[in-house]
Amino acid sequence: MQKFSNCSQTKSVDLGSSPFLYSKSQNTFVYEGYCGNAVMMDNHDSVLTGCSTTCGNDTTTIITNTNDKCYGVNCCETTIPHYLKSYDMKIMGLQRQLGRDGACGFAFLAEKLSYINKNFSSPSSVPTSLLWTLSELDSNDISCCSHNSRRRLKVDLGDGTSMDTWKCYFYGELYGGNPYLVDGCSKECVRCRNSEVSVTMTQYMTLMA
Repeated sequence: MQKFSNCSQTKSVDLGSSPFLYSKSQNTFVYEGYCGNAVMMDNHDSVLTGCSTTCGNDTTTIITNTNDKCYGVNCCETTIPHYLKSYDMKIMGLQRQLGRDGACGFAFLAEKLSYINKNFSSPSSVPTSLLWTLSELDSNDISCCSHNSRRRLKVDLGDGTSMDTWKCYFYGELYGGNPYLVDGCSKECVRCRNSEVSVTMTQYMTLMA
């Protein structure tokens, strides 16, 4: 996703008719810049979330960045309240509101771990995590490792509506690979785990003997 940096303008992001939603648990909303703020809004201009960074003449105590997290000095971040199909972003340089010169910084939605580890391929864009929703029609093409075990989920869209989806779910057995792909399942990890347990028990019995 591209970083947004136009002062006082609104940036709209929409996944359209795709089966994807922006993940609320895997993403964080970030503003990077001195003395500014950024807000995320829905299609009706209602504010969903936002944050701001401190200015030089603030008298309050501000905690500086720790462990690559943003706490208000040149950077702030916050969670998003629910899964999103679309949203608008708007940023404002507070110095400009005070009649001073100043840039507006950057606002963006980023995948949490990638942002913490600074794992970006480009300084102008960031990775974003999407939730892939599945319909009943998709069940004809997905075997869930031949167990046909599915857990139904209801995704809150935050506007009074929700979306039904499902995911593969296994009882007892562990599988490797990807259960959503044809021939994507593997029990290799189960054999490895059983082998590790066997070795551990053998070592334990040897020590007890």
